[in-house]
Amino acid sequence: YSHLVSMIQGMEDDASESFPILASPISKEIKAEVLLEKIRSSSFHLHIIILVCSLSWAVGCIAFMSSAFYDVGNRTMTTVSEEFELGENSPLREFASSSFMIGTILGGAISSPIADRIGRRPVMLACTIGVSIMFVLVSFAPSIHLFIAGRFLQGFCFSGSVQTSWVLAFESIPIKLRAPTAFVFGAANVVGYCSVLPMSMMSSTWRQFMQVCAVPIALYAIIAFVFIPESLHWLVANGRTKEIKKKWLSKIDEPVSMPASKHQEEDGSQPRSILVSYIKTHKIILALIVAVGLIWLSDNFIFLGLSMYSTDLAGDYRLNYLMLGLVELPGYALTHVVLERFSRRFVMCSTHLASALAFLILIAIPPGSQLSLACWMIGKLSITIAYMSVFLVGCEIFPTQLRNSVIGICGLIAGLGLVLAPYVKTLSRISPVFPLIAFGSFAILAGLISLALPETKDKSLDDTETTETERKEEEVAP
Repeated sequence: YSHLVSMIQGMEDDASESFPILASPISKEIKAEVLLEKIRSSSFHLHIIILVCSLSWAVGCIAFMSSAFYDVGNRTMTTVSEEFELGENSPLREFASSSFMIGTILGGAISSPIADRIGRRPVMLACTIGVSIMFVLVSFAPSIHLFIAGRFLQGFCFSGSVQTSWVLAFESIPIKLRAPTAFVFGAANVVGYCSVLPMSMMSSTWRQFMQVCAVPIALYAIIAFVFIPESLHWLVANGRTKEIKKKWLSKIDEPVSMPASKHQEEDGSQPRSILVSYIKTHKIILALIVAVGLIWLSDNFIFLGLSMYSTDLAGDYRLNYLMLGLVELPGYALTHVVLERFSRRFVMCSTHLASALAFLILIAIPPGSQLSLACWMIGKLSITIAYMSVFLVGCEIFPTQLRNSVIGICGLIAGLGLVLAPYVKTLSRISPVFPLIAFGSFAILAGLISLALPETKDKSLDDTETTETERKEEEVAP
């Protein structure tokens, strides 16, 4: 940790001139942020983009959290373990969930650079359709091994859908709408989370449950195809003037001229190896990738681990699941408030440490008590705020031309947390204290690392790579 902090802080002075988000220069050219500011925040067009993109998190959560119910014994439907005759200690039980997470890791790493090259919209649509199709195919799996393979492919598509929709939304809104948009995405996530429970209760077998889950995702893909345009930041960065005029300039009353992006070559093609060249000239980006990736890893482990573990907590599993889901709503609302008032670093550090404290206090509290449930909810509330904050910082800290690629790399690191999360139940069988220690330790680690990140509050998303001379001339004094 100390090495990571010194690495980042030691580079910040030099990076302020060479790394766009830290210097926050104002370009003389028309940029996406300028265009977005000309579109009123009350614009129906922007609200539709925010709402429809956020629904990807609702349907994505259905795919994500289905693993909490298709193999929960003594419930309302025939489970995967019962049909395939898996023993209670069979490693295939947890690996069925982990395969989805492994697919998520690889899917994010592969779909992210593709989205940087061909656009956010086509990748998001293709991956959303893929998630729905895999639900149907998985429901006909004749063996546990094909079920695991199907869940892997579903996770592969899942990452490209929810991750790219988040980036697309944030590249299509002005700065003042970022915090409210985070709340809308979070609320949509809660809707998807809570909808999994009634869908499982109306299903008599896990196969029927899979088919029921496929329906809302397929419907969403149609809605997204109709209402979501390509990201404005991506269009500007890639010099897609015709598409900008058709999809975006019609929303602006005053005439605006659009220059071609400096990243475009004369034939209109993308320069090769943009990410590699950025890393060569901006070494700090490597430290930022590691820092954001580790925070995201910790949050993935805690967030998913809590959600999956909720069905094994003492008391009614339905109530536990719903309470730990509904507590996210005030968390997302508070995220909006605290991100507007405080720095990103303060919010991430304080919420991670608060969640760690709640989990460690649980060690001394009898399970099943009201106080125990209250601590679980405080921990989930705090980690919810932290989770949304790191998503927001991930979009703000990296420039447009490689934003999706770099977030994909961060997701590759963070995916380890997704793979480990299903094994929280295994830890609880050894001792109920072990999951609490694991949650608390990861939360403390993430809170400390967040202090090393540069502050990104109220900074514009970077569109183009200006020259060093332009940066020095245009840099705004602090």
